[in-house]
Order: sequence, then structure tokens, then C-alpha cells
Amino acid sequence: MVDAPAETAVVVDAATGLGEATARALANGGFHVVLGATGADRCVELAADIGGEAMHLDVTSEDSVHSFAERIHSVSALIIASGPRRLESREDASTDDWRWRWETNILGALRLTKAFLPHLAAADDGIIVVVSTAENPCTECIEPDGGAVYSETRALDRLLEAEVSNSGVRLAKIRSAPTEEATTRSEHLRAAQHMPDGLYRDYSPRMASDVADFISYVVTGPAKSFVEEISIRPRLDASPASDRLS
Repeated sequence: MVDAPAETAVVVDAATGLGEATARALANGGFHVVLGATGADRCVELAADIGGEAMHLDVTSEDSVHSFAERIHSVSALIIASGPRRLESREDASTDDWRWRWETNILGALRLTKAFLPHLAAADDGIIVVVSTAENPCTECIEPDGGAVYSETRALDRLLEAEVSNSGVRLAKIRSAPTEEATTRSEHLRAAQHMPDGLYRDYSPRMASDVADFISYVVTGPAKSFVEEISIRPRLDASPASDRLS
């Protein structure tokens, strides 16, 4: 059993660039951070570096989520980021890929919320922060599941809002444009699909550390009034579109 201090933050999918940046930002803010990931071994070094703990977590498994939550005594903040996308072309995308995405991003978030809600409700100012991809035309035209992002995000909002209602737990939603890591993956997919060069040249992708700073700001803000939703958009390049796509 983990004897966690009162101010504990749980970061899900901590093995990713955004997860790591978020864990570091919260640790710097004074939180004891518990890192959850399917490959917990990849988080051991990070946990040691920030004075946190790394634990195995499979958000698609009820048993795994339940076991993960039971090992932590108290939690003040739960950070849930949308899972990674599977880089399949439209021709190769399967129903299994779509099912995996739903299990990970939607039902996974719901499982985590249900498991940690008692912990968060017992805290003085418990908060859940859900980070999802902002609607982005570049992503939608390249990635096979890009068009589902907007609807998926709104569906998740409704599910979690209903779940936390009357609990006293705050729910904050952060819409983030793709980070540099996600943009690189999409550029590889664009090349494989022979999309126009320079499609991502019209904006600067968010650094994972930038998004993590927003997350930390929301978590550490005043409990009596909190940020309900933030939309993080990229800065646009002022050059003409014809130049960017040439």
C-alpha cells in the first residue's frame, strides 16, 4: 500500500512526452506524483528523478484501474490525457483500431473517474483535468480518425460531467493542439499518404512543456473559482498559404 501524502497528483499515460512534462511540472509545484502507464518500467527513472512513484496501469482493464486506485490512499488531482493514435492509413484502419481508441480514450477516462472519484471527493479541493486534442483541420485531413476527434471529445465531456455532478470535484478540460511529438507522427503519416509537403508549415506545434504549464496552472489555481476549460491553439505563420504548401 502506498502511503501517499495529502497533496498527490496522478498522471495517466506518464510514459509519453506530455505525461512526463506534466509530471515534472506538478512535482516542481510541490505535488507528490504517481505515474501510471502500461509500461511502468519506462517511468521508473522519471519517478526517481522527481521523487514520485511509477505503477502499472492499463486503462482498458477494470481490474487494473481498480487495483491502481486501491494502492493510493489520497489524491488531490487526476490528470487524464487522450491516448496515442494508431498510425494507420484510411485503407488499413480496422474496426479493432477504432474499438481500441474508444476503450482507451473514452471508457478508460470513465473507468479512472469512477475509481478515483471517492479519493477526490474526500480531498479539500479535488480536481480532474482531462486533456484532449483540439479540433484541427490539418489533423482531420491526414489522420484516418481525425474527423472523430471533435465528437469524441464532446462525448467524453458529457460522460464525465454527469459522473462528477454533485460530488464537489472540479472538472477542467484542456483542448490542446498537437504537441511537437504528435505533429512528427502525423508528418510521417502524411508522407506515407503522399499528402502535400509543408502541410504543417503554417503553425508552430505546442511543446509538451507548454501544455504541462497550463495543466499545472489549472491544478494549482484557487479552489473557490477554477478554470473550467482552456483551448490551446497554435500560432499561425503569417506567410501566404500558397508558400506554405509549395
